[in-house]
Amino acid sequence: MKTLSLIISISSLILGIYLFNHPFAAVGTIASVIAFVIFVTGLNQLRLYFYLPETHRSLRLLVKASLSTLVGFLLMTSSAFFRSNLILSMLSLWLLILGISRLMMGTSSLQNRNDKRQTWGILGIGLLLFIAPVFSSVFIGKFFSLIFIIIGASTMLLGKRF
Repeated sequence: MKTLSLIISISSLILGIYLFNHPFAAVGTIASVIAFVIFVTGLNQLRLYFYLPETHRSLRLLVKASLSTLVGFLLMTSSAFFRSNLILSMLSLWLLILGISRLMMGTSSLQNRNDKRQTWGILGIGLLLFIAPVFSSVFIGKFFSLIFIIIGASTMLLGKRF
């Protein structure tokens, strides 16, 4: 067994078992990464604003950059539970808006039964995420943990062959 595959499989198994016991950690980590990206994007837009010549600077860019930086900083300093619920609420609202807009487009876009099923499925998942974000985050955390456990087990089994 190669050393690298052994290290990867053991670390993946440990991470999978940890995430299985702490499912909020997976969603909290995703939310932390999104908060960091929002913060860095805001800082980059602020840097761009101050490097532009004064004739090309707009108040809209300054306000957008300042709000992105502030929201990213507030999200990074908030609790993991709040970030998890916020990210799941944003995802559920996006799915609800997507499903409602597909329904409003009428029968021209929903020509076959599969499109209708997909639309109702999107609405159902959006409603589930919106009504029960804690249940949804536990489900997502368990799903990620099982993915890491499967990766670790398959890497260990395939590493033994070679």
